[in-house]
Amino acid sequence: MSRGELNNWIIDLADISSIYIFSGSEGLWFVLCVIVFLWFILAIYRVEKSNQDKVEDELGSKEDLNSLVDLFHQDNDEKDQSN
Repeated sequence: MSRGELNNWIIDLADISSIYIFSGSEGLWFVLCVIVFLWFILAIYRVEKSNQDKVEDELGSKEDLNSLVDLFHQDNDEKDQSN
């Protein structure tokens, strides 16, 4: 694979076969990027799912969650009344 004499500006462009080393491998790089992107999305999904499961385990039941929401609403109501 000859890149030609790139320091000489007076050349015939038809003589240059490729400018960079990995020409023709764009499809491979695209497929590799898609695979890495999908792996990354699935890894993030697993981490978030794990964190969500931990939160659900800590809260226990729906009643615990409702009581927590009510607690926050009470705190906001008290702040509004004091202002």
